[in-house]
This record gives sequence, structure tokens and C-alpha cells, in this order.
Amino acid sequence: MIEKTWTANEKKTLNEFLRQKIPELLEGEISNSKIRRLIVSGAVYINSRQCRIPSFKINSGTAIKVLIDKEKFFFEKQPEDADFELTENDVLFEDEYLIAINKPPFLPTEQTITGQRKNAHDCTVKYLWQKNSSLRNPPYVGIMHRLDRETSGILLF
Repeated sequence: MIEKTWTANEKKTLNEFLRQKIPELLEGEISNSKIRRLIVSGAVYINSRQCRIPSFKINSGTAIKVLIDKEKFFFEKQPEDADFELTENDVLFEDEYLIAINKPPFLPTEQTITGQRKNAHDCTVKYLWQKNSSLRNPPYVGIMHRLDRETSGILLF
């Protein structure tokens, strides 16, 4: 467990302040989302009072204390997503304006914040682009609605 206290020397938001200090403390780049999660999880104290508001305004002379459990801080849960490739068997309907696909459970409908997970939207774009390889750019595929990651069902694009 790392415990560190700083005194602010200028006005700014809590997340801006920690964005400068945490990388120095942990000797490396830290994402904004990790800093936000640190604050929201209750590991940050302002003048000895817990603060869970990333946009909290701090003033010069404010004492900011952070408690970091490095094991938990750097742990990234691995998604239990479905490994999915859209094939003709998954396409329920298709014309030049609409495509309906069968989405399996545990496949996100659209891209998540990590940007690296398979999702139904990207699989549909890939499928349509491979089907018409003469296109110079990926086809536009608008999402008509969403289904939760855990839910299976029909998606319209």
C-alpha cells in the first residue's frame, strides 16, 4: 500500500492535480480513467475528508492524500467476451439499406472504452467490407439499437 500526501499550490480540479502527481509517484504513465477510478473508489482524501468527485475544485494550500494498493490499481479484469466472426449464417436479413444479425451473448454491441474488444458493430463492418472488397473505405454501418453485452438477439444496422 502506498500512501502519499501533497499540498496543492494552485487552483485546479482534483483529477487534473492527480494526473500530474500520480505518474511521478508510480514512475510511469497512468490513464485518465485509472485516475478517475482511484478517486471514485474512495482512495483520495482532501483535508482529511474522503472525496469521490473527480471534478472537485481544490485551492492552493489544500492537502490531498492518496492511498494506492498497487496490486488492485494495476489489475485489469479480462472480459469474458465471445470470440465472434460474422458469417452468412449469422445474417438474418440483408439488403442495400439494412442488415439484421444474430448477436450471441457476451459480445458487446459497439466498441467499449478499451477500444480493443470484439463487438458486433466492428464485425458487421468487417463482414460487409470483405463482401465488397472494391470499396476504398469501410462501409458505414449505423447502429439502430443496442443489446446488453450479456444478451443475445437480433441487431439491426
